[in-house]
This record gives sequence, structure tokens and C-alpha cells, in this order.
Amino acid sequence: MTTTAETLEAEAPAPEPFHDHTDRAVKAHLQASLVLFAVGLLGLVVLAVKLIEPEFLGGVAFLSYGRMQPMVTSLLLYGWLTIGLLGAVWYVVPRATGAPLHGERLALVSLGLVTLGLLAGVAGIGAGLSEGRRYLEMPIWADGIVALGLVAATVVVTRTVQGGDVKALSPVQWYLVAAVHWLLFIHVVGNIPGLTGLSSMFQESFFRAGLVGLWVGAAGVGVTYFLIPRLTGRPAFTATQMSVLGFWSLAFLWALTAPAELTYGPGGDWLDTIGIIFSICLLVAVLVILADIVTAMRGMWHRVGDRLTLRLLMAGAVCFAILPLLNLIVALRSSNTVVGYTDWGGAYESLAVLGAGSLWLAAWVRHAAPEVLGRPSGFGSFHYVASLTGLALVVGSQLLAGAVTGFTWAAAANSAKFINAGDGWLNTAATLELPHAFRVTGVAVFTAAQLAWIVASFGGIARPGAVAALAAQDDSPEPEVTQELLLARPLGLGRLRTGYVGLFAVAALFALVLPSLDQPQAEPTRLADAHRYYPDGAPATIGRQVFIAEGCVACHTQSVRPIVTDVGLGAVSQPGDYARETPVQVGWVRLGPDLMHAGSRDLTSGASFVTDHLADPRRLRPWSIMPSYDYLSDRDLNALGAYIAGLASIADGEE
Repeated sequence: MTTTAETLEAEAPAPEPFHDHTDRAVKAHLQASLVLFAVGLLGLVVLAVKLIEPEFLGGVAFLSYGRMQPMVTSLLLYGWLTIGLLGAVWYVVPRATGAPLHGERLALVSLGLVTLGLLAGVAGIGAGLSEGRRYLEMPIWADGIVALGLVAATVVVTRTVQGGDVKALSPVQWYLVAAVHWLLFIHVVGNIPGLTGLSSMFQESFFRAGLVGLWVGAAGVGVTYFLIPRLTGRPAFTATQMSVLGFWSLAFLWALTAPAELTYGPGGDWLDTIGIIFSICLLVAVLVILADIVTAMRGMWHRVGDRLTLRLLMAGAVCFAILPLLNLIVALRSSNTVVGYTDWGGAYESLAVLGAGSLWLAAWVRHAAPEVLGRPSGFGSFHYVASLTGLALVVGSQLLAGAVTGFTWAAAANSAKFINAGDGWLNTAATLELPHAFRVTGVAVFTAAQLAWIVASFGGIARPGAVAALAAQDDSPEPEVTQELLLARPLGLGRLRTGYVGLFAVAALFALVLPSLDQPQAEPTRLADAHRYYPDGAPATIGRQVFIAEGCVACHTQSVRPIVTDVGLGAVSQPGDYARETPVQVGWVRLGPDLMHAGSRDLTSGASFVTDHLADPRRLRPWSIMPSYDYLSDRDLNALGAYIAGLASIADGEE
């Protein structure tokens, strides 16, 4: 007869001490990540409301949409997921290795540095010091502090693994050791300063792909591989040909999908092809990992004591499996004509951050809280159901917005009456009202679930000796692994290190270095020389700095594509158009119209019209969702208007 998880928890004795390991670093990471998660979620609610009520909390610079968006993203990516997953690594690796955490104090130093760098970086963005690069907005000095913390983390995880058998590592160790090192590599490569022109765009895409796949994805899979045996009572994962195939496929392919979001962009057709090919391959690789997880559960479902934790794990795995599909749809030229530069990309990010990453991390917190915090993680069923409901509304609204706006742009271009800019943007604004309303609802439901869970995790009654629910045991035989599937040669630390470093280098070569060396993108065009050259002290130069500081790239692109949806927006963008810009502001989503040739398109009154519109967007266009920038000084507001009005096309005969 199966015993309930609650009965097992009450009957289970206090766990034996894990060597001399106290889990102090685990507890500190867990608590810090939950606090930062709560702050990030509240910011996410504010951002969602601003999409339907632009003046909500308006008039305050650091609360403007363009500044808040990267602040909230940083809190969720670095505060919640990164710090939380590092805590999971400090919990899992010693237990998988059979050795205590080597350098617990160093792990705490790592936490202090990452947290300090994050908070300083978020404050810098709020103060207008953004670097204007997607996911990389924090000032370089803040990124340097975070990098020091990540270096310390790699030292801790490597030395801990070296305390065990380094000649035959388990899949859990493969993923977690590699993930921590990949996080450091990605962070360093993403923050290499001074890349000009489209090179900075390639840098952003590579960072985004690597952070999602090689850090959040790899660490999440490692945690899943660790928790399944503990939930079912089966032995630890055995290294098989399927598990090693999944690991190396993930290591090789995910970062190479970086160009997927650049389809039809100014980077070139050959880069589009790389994104498409590797996006197709990645879909197969992730399905291999998912199949390995499901195979591990074969015949074990009835033995799970803590089924809620398992549901969270599996929901995270499903979200993880959907990510390559969404990425492929963006990469393919046929579907990109509809979903490119729409909120479809936002759905991918929500599914990665709020879906796969958050659900996996919540499963680990639920499992580890009794042991680490001395209290159970509360609001179990409510947290699970409300989280999935909110997530479905958020992702569904973004997918709906992406599809509807894409078809709206195509219809406007084909009508020969409107273009997707100026007064013609009314068509797009109208179609976004319903998806944005659904999004607010979804974010509110998801946030309420997480806040209730966080409060319960901190506020529950501590019980000395409390342990996580154990797996229900019965007399069923253990599943056998077919001998032919076992690895003929164990994967040790040396081979693992060579592999994950080498494959990362290959990915960086094809997705970042070679595209940056492509000569046409380095040669300035006439447009770059005439209208996109910014000498020190010029009004347009100051305006561009304001544009970056205010995060305008979060809503506007500067890229005209050779497809029907961009008809009427001006000449198709060329690589050399951006040769004199650092960093480029190509953008990734159009919540507002494209600005590539805004000065030659419909701004007939010049900079004064733009400045008036920035100060009071709804005076002439009541449907606009752009926030007012009347909090800027007259100097900055006029300079921003001059910059946007100066984004002009090349006129006939112009030198």
C-alpha cells in the first residue's frame, strides 16, 4: 500500500549530517533569490499595467517603461534565476558527488558579489546609465562585480566535484558543472566592450541564446535529473548513450541558434540560414533530453511520494521542450514575415523565465525547503494551479499579440492606404488592446501565486529535523537499464571540461566572431556617413544617449526588412548603415513604430513635432501607449527630438 507523503514526512527521522556541510550557502542563496523574485514580479505587474495605461506611475524617470523593463528583466534573470539556481547547485552537487561543498565561505562571497553587482546595475539602469544592449543593460562596472562572483562560483563547483570520483561523473554533475562555467563564459563574452556596428547586435543575440539554453536550461535539466531519483526512491541517474547525446547536443546547438531572431535583419542571408538549420536541430536535441527524462520515470510514477514537486518538474520540462519550437517559428523565413519583431519573442522569454526556469527552481525549493529552511514550502496546489494559469495567460496573450499584429502589418502594407507608422500605427494599437488586457490578468495571477508561496516559505513554522517528503516505497522491481545503452567509456571531469569549453568556443566562432568579421557590415554606407554619424557634443549625439538611457529600444526597432510588412517604412536596412554606431539600436520588438527612417517618413514638422509628441504623446494621438517624457529637462527632450528627426533616408543627390 502506498503511504502518503505527509505520513512519511512525519515518520521520517532527521537526516544524518551531510559530512560537515551546513547548507549555509544554500539557505542564503535561496532566501536572497526569493526576495529578488518578489521585487521583480511586482515590477512585472507595473510594466503590464503600463501597456494599457501608459501614465500609470508616470512622471518618475526610473519608473518609466523603458527604464523599468531592463531593471525587471535583470532582477528576474540574475536575481531570481541565477542566484536561485546557484543555490540549487550548492545543494545538489555535494549530494551527487558524495563530498562536502568545497569553499562554503567562497560560495557566500560569490553570492555577495553577484547580489552587489546586480543591485548596483539595476540602480544604474534606473539612474539612466543603461548600456542600451538587450539583457546587457547594466553598466560595465556592475557587470565586472558580477563576473567576480561568477569566477568564485566556478572555483567552488570545480573543487567540490574534484572531491569525489572525477573519472566517472553522473549526468547531474555534467549539466551543473558545465552550466556554471557556461554562465561565466556567456557573461564575459556578452560584456566585451567596444564592439561596433552589427557586431554588438550579434553579441546581444549570442548572450540571449546562451543564457537561456546553456545556463537556465542546462542547470534546470541537471536539477531535474537529481530530483527524480529522490522523488521515486530509485538509484541515481545512470549515464547512458541517450543522456550523453542529449548533453552534448544541448552544448553544441543552443548557442548556435542565436541568429534565429535576426531573420530578415541586416545581418545577411547566410546568418539567417545558420539560425534556421541549428534551430531545427535543437528541436530534436531537446526532445532527446525530454525522452530521457520520461524514460527515467518509466514504471516509477506510482512510487512518487511528493507528486506536486514532480508536477512542477514536468511542467518545467514541457515549457523547456516548447522553447525550440517557438524559436524555430521565429527563425523560418515564411513564419518570420508574420511574427518577426512582434511579441512572439516575448512569449519565448516568458516561457523561459517564468516557465521552465521558475517552475524548475520552484520544484527544487519545495524539495529542499524542509531540509534547508527547517519548514515546508507552503501553498502547494494553489501555487501550482495558479502559476500554470497565469503563465498560460501571459504566454498566450503574447503569442496572440504576435500573430495578430503581424497580420495587421501585412494588411496595412497591402492596403496602399496606411503604413505601419505615424497615424497608421492606430491599426496596430487597436489590435494590441485585448492581448495586453489578457497579459495584465495573467501577470497578476502568476504574481499572486508566487507572492503567496514566497510568504509561506518564509513564514511557515520552523520544525527542527524536518525533511523533504520521501518517495513512497513498494516492492516493485527497479527498472533496468539495457546494457547496450550504457556508456562504454565513463565521462570524467577532464573530458567534460574539454568538451564544454571547446563547444562553447565553436558556437562563439560561428554565431559571433565570423558574422562580426563579415566585411560588408564594417563598411559605412552613405546613410551612415550622412545621418548616423554622431560627433561629440552634437544635439543628435546627446539625443541618442538619451534614447539609450530611456530604453526606447524596448519598444522601437531601427531596421527595415525586405518583406511586405515593412513596405512604406523606407529603404531596406544594410549592414553598413550601422557601422558608426556603438551600440546599435536595431531592437527586437515593435510596441511602437520602426524609427529607422522616421525623419524622412512622416515628421513633416521636424524636431519640434517630435519633441511635442514626446512630451505629450496622447494630445494628437489619443491611442498611443508611449509614456510621456515631460520629466526630461528641456535640453534632453529637445536633443531626443533632434535625434529621432535626424534618422532620415538618403535623398536623391545627397552626399
